[in-house]
Amino acid sequence: AVTLSCYIRSMNKGSIMLRPIQVALCFDENYADYAAVASYSTVRNTLGPVDFHWIYTPDAALKVASLKRALEGKGGSVKTYCVEDTGFESWREMQHLSRAAYLRLLIPDLVDEEKVLYLDCDTLVLQDLSQLFAIELADIDIAGVEVANYVSSVPISDQYLNSGVLLMNLASMRRNDFLLECKRIYSSHQNEIKWADQCIINKFAEGRKL
Repeated sequence: AVTLSCYIRSMNKGSIMLRPIQVALCFDENYADYAAVASYSTVRNTLGPVDFHWIYTPDAALKVASLKRALEGKGGSVKTYCVEDTGFESWREMQHLSRAAYLRLLIPDLVDEEKVLYLDCDTLVLQDLSQLFAIELADIDIAGVEVANYVSSVPISDQYLNSGVLLMNLASMRRNDFLLECKRIYSSHQNEIKWADQCIINKFAEGRKL
């Protein structure tokens, strides 16, 4: 069941309306189709309305136009943000991760919401996300699943979270100068970073994780 914090009572109509869940995905052309599948699985399995925020590079623009129409035809609402990754052009690509992975660092500045649920594009949603989105974060910046027995290559004093599914407290992250701090962390630890933005986000949110 959806928790009561996901509801807004309409004083005029005396009815209960579902507050949309805010979901963000970031991708380039290579992952556009995966982002659409992740988004559709969210719509299909979540009881209430979902507002999607698709942040993508210009090479994905043609695909985004058609995929957006298809998803909105299935009941999803999509806001799109076409951005260049030139701000990260000198940043390292590693493992299977392209520079598009760093687009996630732009979410707090681009998405004008208090919080958002970030999903990696290869995520398949099989359950209602309402209770997850309803978690109160207070002064916590991010909530996610800990990577068990993993020793971070970038020194941190707390748990290391997998960033594939993250509940992000955008209001708090903006107050803490998220993007500026991430750039500083990259500059200080670029030779230690193994998992691109995941290492950077974990270092940024040190002491403010759930």
